[in-house]
Amino acid sequence: MKKIFRAGKLPWLALLFLFVPPGFVRADNLEYVTSMFWTDIRDICIQDNYAYCAFEFGLQTIDISSPDSLVSVSRLYFQGDGRDICVADGYVYLADYGAGVRIIDVHDPANPFILTTIETPRYAQGVCVGRSHIYVANSSGNLYIIDVSDPANPVPEDTYNCDNDITNIYFAQDIIFAPAGGNPGSMLKIIDVSDPGNPALLDNYFAGGNIKDIRISGDKLFLAGEGNLGFKIVDIINPAAPFLVGSYNPDSDFNSLAIYGNYTYLTASDETHIVNISDFSNPTLERINDFRADKIEISSDNIYGLWQHRGIKILNITQPLNPVPRSSYDADWYVNNVYVSEPYAYVATGWTHGLHILDITSPDNPIVVGAFEPEMGLECCNVSGNYAYGIEGASTFKVIDIADPANPVETGECHVWQIGQKITVHDNFAYVIDRDFDVVDISNPQQPLLATSVYTPGYVQSIAVSGDYLYAADIDSGLFIYDNSNPYNPQNIATYRLGQFTFLKGAFVAGDYAYLAYSGLGMVILDISDPYHPRRIALYNYTFSPRDIFVAGDLAYVIDDFDGLVVYDVSDPRSADIIAECQLPGSPANVFPSGEYIYISAHYLMLILRLTPTGIEDETSALPRDLALSQNYPNPFNTRTVINYNLPNQSYVTLDIYDMLGRKVETLLAIEQAAGKHSVEWNADNYSSGLYFYNLKADGINETRKAVLIK
Repeated sequence: MKKIFRAGKLPWLALLFLFVPPGFVRADNLEYVTSMFWTDIRDICIQDNYAYCAFEFGLQTIDISSPDSLVSVSRLYFQGDGRDICVADGYVYLADYGAGVRIIDVHDPANPFILTTIETPRYAQGVCVGRSHIYVANSSGNLYIIDVSDPANPVPEDTYNCDNDITNIYFAQDIIFAPAGGNPGSMLKIIDVSDPGNPALLDNYFAGGNIKDIRISGDKLFLAGEGNLGFKIVDIINPAAPFLVGSYNPDSDFNSLAIYGNYTYLTASDETHIVNISDFSNPTLERINDFRADKIEISSDNIYGLWQHRGIKILNITQPLNPVPRSSYDADWYVNNVYVSEPYAYVATGWTHGLHILDITSPDNPIVVGAFEPEMGLECCNVSGNYAYGIEGASTFKVIDIADPANPVETGECHVWQIGQKITVHDNFAYVIDRDFDVVDISNPQQPLLATSVYTPGYVQSIAVSGDYLYAADIDSGLFIYDNSNPYNPQNIATYRLGQFTFLKGAFVAGDYAYLAYSGLGMVILDISDPYHPRRIALYNYTFSPRDIFVAGDLAYVIDDFDGLVVYDVSDPRSADIIAECQLPGSPANVFPSGEYIYISAHYLMLILRLTPTGIEDETSALPRDLALSQNYPNPFNTRTVINYNLPNQSYVTLDIYDMLGRKVETLLAIEQAAGKHSVEWNADNYSSGLYFYNLKADGINETRKAVLIK
C-alpha cells in the first residue's frame, strides 16, 4: 500500500529503505511470468558501450558498441513508473516516481538486478549522481541528498526545500542546478552541495522560459527551453552570481540539447538546430536538420536521440554540420488488447503493427509465430474459430483468416461507424463499440455486412452477449439490456442504473449473473435470471475504480486504475472473497485469464501473470493480508461514511485521515482493540469536497485507502 508522508524534513530522516528482489512486487499467490511489447522509453543514459533506457515498468540495456547494429542485451521488469535515469560506476539510479529511487547493479549489463529501492516521500521525478551521493527531486519541491558510497546501503544525508516543483536536476563541480517553477518565468536554483549535509542556495537565476534541458561545460552553463528562453549560455565562474553571456532565440521551443566541440545541437518538435558556439557571446545558427528527437545524448561521434518515446535514432556527427543517419532501434508497439485461445494469444497492437499471434504453449516464453500488419494497425481484436476480427484505423472492420497462425490473411472487410474500442463476437455476429455499438453480420467471412447501429445515451464501454440477450455497459447511463433474438434489430427491454458519481466501465455475463465494473463504486453483481427485471444481489467496493472484468469459472478478475488486479472467488456471488491482488504498471485496460495464467494488456506492454494453485485451494493463504482494511461505504460520500476493518490479533489501533497533500487532518481512533471485525464512522461535515486518505496502523501493519468527499 502507498504510504502517506507529511511534508518537512522529519519523515525524510525516518525514510524507509525497502530491499526489493528483481522483477515483480507481488501478492503471495500471484507471480510475474513475463512481459512483451515494451514501449514508451522515458529516458536514456549512455555509459561505455551501453545505452540504459528507463521505461515506466523497467530497465532495458542496449549494446551500442556497434552503432550500426544495436542489440538489446537485457530487460529488467519491475512494477513502477520510471521517469529519470543516471548511471555511474556500474550502477543505474532510476527515479521511479511513486516507488522512489531504484538502485540497479549493471556491472554485468546482461544480468542487471535491483540492489535496493529507496522509498522517498511523495514522488521521485528526477535523479543525478555526484561523487558519493545521489540527488533526488520530488513533486513537493524537495531535493533529497543520499549517501551512496555503499550503493547497497544508501543513507539519507539531508533535505533541501526548493519551494517550487522540480522535475530535473543536474550536478557539476559540487553544484546542483535545479529548474523550478512553471512557464513562463521558470527559474534555475543553484545549490552548493560541497557539504552534502548542509546544502546552501547560491542563487535563483531567472531563465525567462521553461527550462527543458541543461548542460555544463567548464565554467559555462547551457540552457534550452520554451517560451522566451530558446538557447542561452550563462557564465557560472562564480555560481553565486551567474550572468548571461550569449543567446539564440529563434521562433522555436527546444526540448533537449547536446554539445559537440564548437557546436550545440538543439532539438525542436520536428527538427534540430545546429548552432556554432565557438564565440559564446554570439551563438550562430549554422544549419537546421530534419532530425527529430525528444532527448539527445552524444557518445563518441554519434548522437543518440529518443523519438516519441518509441525508439532510438542514431546520427554520425564526424562532420558536425552534415550529420549522417546510421541506424535506429525501435521499441515495441502499443498493446490495445489481448485475446487468448490456447495455444495462441492474439495481440492487437497500434501504429502499423496490427495483429500478432503468439504461441503460448510455454507462457514464460511466448513466441511470435505470425503477424497481420495493416497500414494503420488494429485498435482491437477478437477471435472465434478460424477467424480474427479487428478494427483498422478509423472504422474499417477486418476479417482475418488465422487457420494457419504463421500466415494470417485478410478475407474481407466492411465499413462501420464506430472507431472500435472493443469487439465482442457471438455466433454469427460481431459487436463493435465506441460511443454506440454496431452489429456486423459475419456469417460470410468474405463479405462481412453492417447489420445495424444502435445508439445509446452515453458511451458504451463493453458488451456481453448471452443467449438471446445483449448487455451493453454505458459509462454514464448504466447497463442496457436488449432482446437480441434478432441481431438486426436489438430491442431495449430493461436498464439498470446506479446513482451519481459512478461510471460503468465493464460488464461480463456468466450464467444468471452480470458482473459490473463501476468506477467510483466497485464490483456490482446482478441477478439476471429474469433479464426484464435485473436485481442487485451484491456490491464489493474494495476496488475504487475498476475498468475491466472477466469471469472464468468461480473467479472474477477485476482491473482497477488504482488497485491493479484483484481476483475474487465468486463461487457464491452473494459472498465473494478476495484471493489475490497486485499492482500493475502501464495503463491496464483488458484482462484475459486462461487456466492459471492471466494475460493483461497495459498499453505500454503485455503482461503475463500466474495465479498459483495454492492461492486458489488454500483459503488461509488466499487472504490478501492479515489486516484487512475495507473500502469505505458509501464512496463517494456526502459528509458521513463508514470504514470497516479486521484485526487478526488484539492490538493498539490508530486510524488517521489525511488530505491529498499528505497532511493529517483528523485522528478517528487511537485505542487498544480486540481481534475481529470493527467499524467506525467518519463525519466529514467540517471538510471540503475532495480526495482524502484514511490510514490504519495496527500490530506493525500499515494500510491506506482513498475516500472521495462530495458535497
